[in-house]
Amino acid sequence: MHELALVSSLIEAVTEDAERRGLKKVTYLSLSVGELSGAGVDSLDFALRHLTSGTILEGADFNVKVASSLCECKKCQQIFKPLPPFFLCPFCRSGQTVITAGRQVYIEFYEGE
Repeated sequence: MHELALVSSLIEAVTEDAERRGLKKVTYLSLSVGELSGAGVDSLDFALRHLTSGTILEGADFNVKVASSLCECKKCQQIFKPLPPFFLCPFCRSGQTVITAGRQVYIEFYEGE
């Protein structure tokens, strides 16, 4: 379950930034999780609720948004939404495609006091 390591890193990043800004408590955290990231939204939510205990994020509200995936065809330059497990271009049927969005996990923003 790599979500635990991922959430630990996110907590560390938010904590460092919040403390640098003079915040004592983080009240809200919004995350963006790509649908191809391999991170399960339910697992992230579970990890957030349990790993934030005793931290600056304890009691914060969390919002985990799923970001859509996109691919670009290197043959015909079309952008399209992939249909995993196959990433063939629906326009020219080429397999020369690159995932351009949907693998990320990042902090959109947080609020605190």
